[in-house]
Amino acid sequence: MMILPLLPYIATQMSGSAFAVGLMQSLYSLMQVFGTMVLGALSDGLGKRRILLVSLFSSSVFLLACGLAASLSQLLFFRACHGFFSGTVCICQAIVADVTGPEERVGKMAWIMAAYGVGVVLGPGIAGFVAPFGMLAVCATAALCTLINFLLAARQLPQDGMKEQAPLKEAEEDGGQAAARSTAAVWKRLLHVLLADPVLGAVCCISLLQEFAMGIYMGVSPLLFKDVYGITASQLGIIFCVAGTSMIVFQGFVVSRFVRIVGKPASILCGCTLRLLLYSCLAAFSQPLLPVLSAVCVVAGGALVDPCAASLTSDRAPKGLSGVFMGAYQSAASVGAFLGPVTGGLLYGFSKAFPYEVASVACLACLPVVQLLWMRARSKDRHGPSPSPQPAATSDALLDKDGQADEDFVNLQEASPSLSRAMTRLRSVADLRADMFQLPLPTSQRADRSLRHMDRIVEDSSEQLQLKDRSRTEAFSQQRSRRALSSGLEKEILRRYSMDALDRFMPSNWSTEDFPCEES
Repeated sequence: MMILPLLPYIATQMSGSAFAVGLMQSLYSLMQVFGTMVLGALSDGLGKRRILLVSLFSSSVFLLACGLAASLSQLLFFRACHGFFSGTVCICQAIVADVTGPEERVGKMAWIMAAYGVGVVLGPGIAGFVAPFGMLAVCATAALCTLINFLLAARQLPQDGMKEQAPLKEAEEDGGQAAARSTAAVWKRLLHVLLADPVLGAVCCISLLQEFAMGIYMGVSPLLFKDVYGITASQLGIIFCVAGTSMIVFQGFVVSRFVRIVGKPASILCGCTLRLLLYSCLAAFSQPLLPVLSAVCVVAGGALVDPCAASLTSDRAPKGLSGVFMGAYQSAASVGAFLGPVTGGLLYGFSKAFPYEVASVACLACLPVVQLLWMRARSKDRHGPSPSPQPAATSDALLDKDGQADEDFVNLQEASPSLSRAMTRLRSVADLRADMFQLPLPTSQRADRSLRHMDRIVEDSSEQLQLKDRSRTEAFSQQRSRRALSSGLEKEILRRYSMDALDRFMPSNWSTEDFPCEES
């Protein structure tokens, strides 16, 4: 963001036209398309921390190279290389998606954009102070900031937990063909999901159209502000500071609360409508406050659209492929950001209002796509999730009423050798379907499954154990308290269901010492 406000002025000093200014922005975004796709896929296989560090270091190098460019062609080349390694936002979003739940994901994504807003505030402001010393000083300052970011990431990001192995890489294949087939399978799966999932396709479409309109605005607005309003580079930096401050406020304090109230589709709709009104005003009016007001409205609309769209994308991503899916989402945005500036530069030569009219049409085209998202969300709320089968009402009531986490149940069983021995004995005596009731239980889902099938297991084995004097309802009714769950639910169930019966009906060489069960 430091060099972005200065690019139109630098291009004109190098005898560049409005089309050259738009091409500079478009080439940056085009390389960002490839960069986000490649870096997103590599982050799932090689680790997100490693790819993030490589991207930050490379960005700092090419930022410095932009300041050393002696011609417009060199500046375009270094700008394109910087664009390839600038797709760090998708990696950060993938990291956030991996470590947060769906409920809090929008808020965390909003904080990423708020941090981006801090850069929008500080970048142009610092550039305005450094600009009198020349382009090299601005680019060197930007490179230094990126290098500091690299050092902070290298120090703060942990080594463990950042690396994911994509599920498709687990296939046992040999040589270089394995990696090629795995990569091809990943992208084939991504394409299949994009075509099959209307929500994910709609989100990518909205991202493309919004960034296309935003690219038009960012590409031609510096020229419009200079030609119509006489705004200089320093004044443009101040406008970007005001816009960045607005982004921090919206992303940090407004978005998460607003989304909780109205939902993600409604938030996207509000953001698209706000930008539609802004672009229409720029096309129709020429008021002194429009430059500042337009910058604020653009970031406010983006604050409502971008985190919700990113959250919807991460919700659709399978485990181990979050980097690929977030990279595809950012690539769709980069395609729009590539087409927008070059289109705006071409149209600006015909009419100063024409680019904003096209941007308004792009935002208008988002509205039916948002309507699709809204209909899907309302349908989901109306019908609700598919109910899971409830084979044992008493055990379900026991588990759900007391609300004890399945994780605690698993930990208790894994830490109980006596319980494991008891279950081994029980399976060897009675036909209790060991495939449905095994210890230790590695996951909370199996623990929950074992509890839910307990009634049917005991019912099937009641003839062998001759449990005539004990009803199952009475046995489970003694376990309804939270204290029983927290002190070892599995011990209580085994003792009430089986251990007393085994003590009465098992051979004499089975002593009670084999089944240590303390009284609650």
